[in-house]
Amino acid sequence: MIRRNKENRDLLNLRRERAKDHQSKMYKNSSLENSHITIEELEKIEKATQEKEKQDRRYYFRYLLIFFLCGITIMLILLIWRIFQ
Repeated sequence: MIRRNKENRDLLNLRRERAKDHQSKMYKNSSLENSHITIEELEKIEKATQEKEKQDRRYYFRYLLIFFLCGITIMLILLIWRIFQ
């Protein structure tokens, strides 16, 4: 059991080292600036993304509300049916 714990620690350390190496290679090869996109295009993309997120929130809220209303309606129908039975 102790040997297995030691092996697991060694494997964990090896995996962490590989992840750090991979991350450093990714950051070394990429630059923070993307010369293919202008600031205006970036602002358009950001605005479109915000609008899409707003629409998604409305969509999910609407269907969540419908789902809860249907559930409450079914419970009330079952309750009324049970009372008058």
